[in-house]
Amino acid sequence: MVNLYPRITGKKSLREIETGLKMQQKSWYHLGVVNAVRSTISYANSKRPYRIVEKSFYYLLKRCKDITPRHKFRLGNPLAILDVTVIEFCLSMFPWAKFRKRKGALKLHTLLDLRGTIPGFLVVTDAR
Repeated sequence: MVNLYPRITGKKSLREIETGLKMQQKSWYHLGVVNAVRSTISYANSKRPYRIVEKSFYYLLKRCKDITPRHKFRLGNPLAILDVTVIEFCLSMFPWAKFRKRKGALKLHTLLDLRGTIPGFLVVTDAR
């Protein structure tokens, strides 16, 4: 859950994540988050494979698919958009995301079904 917190709240740095978690410390105890400091978060990010985030996405997608609102417009055929985004990482912090000699990156392939408001398909691949 802690790895989803920065994505949901839009936190961009370890300091922001640490401050946000400390501000809500009484709310996180039931998830097993006792102490969240930058060094621990950084270490966890460097050792945690991206597949954990991918599996979390599919779990949340399955739970949310039935409760999301549908668009009011009607089309004769289903309409979908395929998006491919390259997400760059600092290679020294995420050595598993090797892209170039000094850059780390992943490609996020997303299929958006325009009848709903959530993605219908997600694949994470190497950026090469």
